[in-house]
Amino acid sequence: MEMTTKQRMAGAIVIGAMLLAMASGAGAWGKGGWTRKLKPKAKALAPAIFSKDKEVKREDTLMLELDNGLRVVIRENHAAPVVALDVWVNVGSGDETDGQAGLAHVHEHMLFKGTERRAVGEIAREVEGAGGDINAFTSNDNTVYHIVIASRFFGKALDILADFIQHSSFDPVELAKEEEVVMEELRRREDNPGQKIYRHLFETAYKVHPYRRPIIGYEETVKHFTRDQIVGFYRQWYVPKNMIVVIVGDLNAEQALALVKKEFGPMPKTPDPRAGGSERDAKEPPQPELRVSIHPQDISETYLYLGFHTPAFTGPDLAELDLLSVILGMGESSRLVQRVRSEKQLVNKIWGYAYTPRDPGLFLVGAQLNTGKAPEALTEVLRQMFLVKHQPVESWELAKAKLQLEADSDYSRETVQGQARKLGYFASLTGDPLYEEKYLARVKEVNSEDLMRAANKYFMSQNLSVVALVPDKDARLFTPAIAEAAVQRVDTEEAEGKSDSWAEKETAPPPPPAPESISASAKAVEVREPVRFELKNGIRLIVKERHDVPLVAVRAAFLGGLRYETPKDNGINNFIAYAITEGTSTRTAKEIHQAIEGMAGSIAGFSGRNSLGVTLESLSRYFDPSLEILADVLQNPAFPRDELDKARLIILSNIRTQKDLPSQVAMNGFRAALYPHHPYGLNVLGSEPVVQKLSQADLQNYYYQRLARPENLVIAVTGDVDAKAVKKRVEALLGDWFGEPMQPPELTEDPAPEEIRKVVECMDRNQSNLVLGFQGATLQSPERYPLLVLNGVLSSMGGRLFLELRDQQSLAYSVYAASEDGLEPGFLWVYIGTAPDKEETALAGILAELDRIRTEPVPADELQRAKNSLIGGFEIDLQRNASQASHLAFDEIYGLGYRDSERFAERVQAVTSEEALKAAEKYYPLSAYVLSVVKPCPEEQKKAAPVKKKPHKKPRRRK
Repeated sequence: MEMTTKQRMAGAIVIGAMLLAMASGAGAWGKGGWTRKLKPKAKALAPAIFSKDKEVKREDTLMLELDNGLRVVIRENHAAPVVALDVWVNVGSGDETDGQAGLAHVHEHMLFKGTERRAVGEIAREVEGAGGDINAFTSNDNTVYHIVIASRFFGKALDILADFIQHSSFDPVELAKEEEVVMEELRRREDNPGQKIYRHLFETAYKVHPYRRPIIGYEETVKHFTRDQIVGFYRQWYVPKNMIVVIVGDLNAEQALALVKKEFGPMPKTPDPRAGGSERDAKEPPQPELRVSIHPQDISETYLYLGFHTPAFTGPDLAELDLLSVILGMGESSRLVQRVRSEKQLVNKIWGYAYTPRDPGLFLVGAQLNTGKAPEALTEVLRQMFLVKHQPVESWELAKAKLQLEADSDYSRETVQGQARKLGYFASLTGDPLYEEKYLARVKEVNSEDLMRAANKYFMSQNLSVVALVPDKDARLFTPAIAEAAVQRVDTEEAEGKSDSWAEKETAPPPPPAPESISASAKAVEVREPVRFELKNGIRLIVKERHDVPLVAVRAAFLGGLRYETPKDNGINNFIAYAITEGTSTRTAKEIHQAIEGMAGSIAGFSGRNSLGVTLESLSRYFDPSLEILADVLQNPAFPRDELDKARLIILSNIRTQKDLPSQVAMNGFRAALYPHHPYGLNVLGSEPVVQKLSQADLQNYYYQRLARPENLVIAVTGDVDAKAVKKRVEALLGDWFGEPMQPPELTEDPAPEEIRKVVECMDRNQSNLVLGFQGATLQSPERYPLLVLNGVLSSMGGRLFLELRDQQSLAYSVYAASEDGLEPGFLWVYIGTAPDKEETALAGILAELDRIRTEPVPADELQRAKNSLIGGFEIDLQRNASQASHLAFDEIYGLGYRDSERFAERVQAVTSEEALKAAEKYYPLSAYVLSVVKPCPEEQKKAAPVKKKPHKKPRRRK
């Protein structure tokens, strides 16, 4: 499917825990777990919620504490035949000593490395063989193991979880291998500026508490862990009293509970591991003064992060801080986005959120910007944050923030794994899995005076840490002294009573219109077949009713995207995707985003290789006014000049960010070498020179004359709606839109390589990043599904690349195979990030696995595992309205038919070993591929160095 070019908020997803788990924390298999973080105002661990060996049932959730102290939470949800199983262990990096830094994370890895009953690799193979997904993550406070799987395999999944939680072998040979893997993970994180700055921020803000250390640990600690340390950690923390089992899905709660008792009941009862105290007892003292830490680095733009100390999860003012985070830094209508980025154009990106873990946390603000603007940007950010200390927020801002926090409850109900994660999170930190109700009750009570009081309590310069990564060449433009002066300037203005000058006088927009609901509002779980309508002007409308959650997702797609571009206009589709929601002939950008976010929805443009369009997500009760805005955006985008200048800054920042990430540089180099003439070889974000000069007239002409034709538009709607009512409304909004027939692009076909093409680029980083690949299939190709199955054989935790190159040889943390089909031949590739001294071994290992798959038939059991994994992942993904709408829209616009995805499982299952072998022989020629390498180089070779590039076969042009 296509890439969304703007990541806008769908409801009010408080992303603190997710970002920190991914940026400074660690997931065992590289995916990074996260939690939608809504927070209560109460003391932790209310033991009365769980009754020992006596079931407590509230609403649809069963809760019980077993005799051994294990807490169990089970919720029935019959919307889809899927079940999520989580095991929450209340231990994280915050429980480690200095010498143990990273031990919780390494221990998490080791639980997947075999048991008495299952050898290395069998845990993942069993889950994937049943069509499930298994993973884990470690945070400051928890280690969480999770499986999502078809509900008919619930018993198998629970057996697997119980086995590796209780019976891991902790083999010393495997420990040595896994320590090497974690070392690669460390190097990978050091190569990512967005992750590196989190480490610097927490090292600066915390001086005593364990949160000062990175969750993943340090090289000097990780490489010296012993089996005795791992086993000791396990025995101390992995006890029933310190664990919660959470299950949500299509099952019978009583039967599920009986199985949990069977699998986990025999665990011996032990004392609470926290009874004797822990490292968390080291309280972080109040910060006496401003802290500043600036780090020059080989990067393209500055990363600026601010952190104010705030209370723990169960401390005071949590609802207030969450509301402030929405008002200040979440969404396009937030103050920091509007005033610092959009109006003053001091930053390219900015966001803020309240991170409140088990112990005192931080209110965080992050930005990416040009270094020369950093002093003024820091000053303006603090002005906007300090302003809420002196002036009450607008009533509409508070109402919007409250609705977004409340709507998060609905958005999280779309998937069983989202519900399980939320229940486990609350149970872990409050003792009550259903604490969200009390939290939201507190949210409703908060008024503007409460927000002013909280802001005055925490938003002070002496409570602030400022951290930045700056490009080496710009180091003199933003030094600690310059940053301190910027903060002092705001302190002086505040002391002199000049805060009134910080405010921008504006009239509040009207409240959201009373919705003319076209929701079916059914209480029972009901999913109907999709219905296709074709309007008189050629617009194709597809509606699928689903009434289990009060949500709606829309995908409006045109044929377009990178495939329509040339080097002269590379980036115009991506530019249109950013700007299409930034003003119409009747609405300004601010009006659009205030209206949509004021209804807890999101709207954004997207652009990929084959299409361009707009996404909309909303609560069903606000779908009608949201649809009206979407129709306006599709039919009447104005591309205002001032908004284009703002979008241009963001796009150029994204292009520069790509250049800071070795894996992205390697991928872009691979595509450019594979497609020297076809537009698939261009950067989907665009080229900097082109983006710099694209004008309003360019975008208007391109959109209205090339793409925006009714017959070129598919609108897919999935969710809590009535199909006939949607059709009537869309006809009223877009039925009078007519245009000239669309002209397809003239394309230059690139034949597949006939030799090995190798491109090498050098960066000042720690790892070598390799992308090796080939031209692939089209969406219509008969080999499409055999290639998907081959990709399943190679990739995932149970796949050959992971098992051989990571599990056995410890060459990488991240290694995978992937493919992308297109309307013209797409591409297949393998990626690995490895230490420079392992580069040749890694390349040889990849080639060996590819040679094996193209010369030997895949055994039947391995082929079936790959099929089951593909089908299971596909069905799990379909829980979300957005996923279903995407399939309906893209399958229709690409000429496959809107119901094409319904045959996915059938087509995957039909692939034979012989078909897979023939596809591998055809598409994996080891004498003709592209290899793109980005690696550390000697100082004199840090610029790009293409190697051995033979002339390409003359291309063919076609219409």
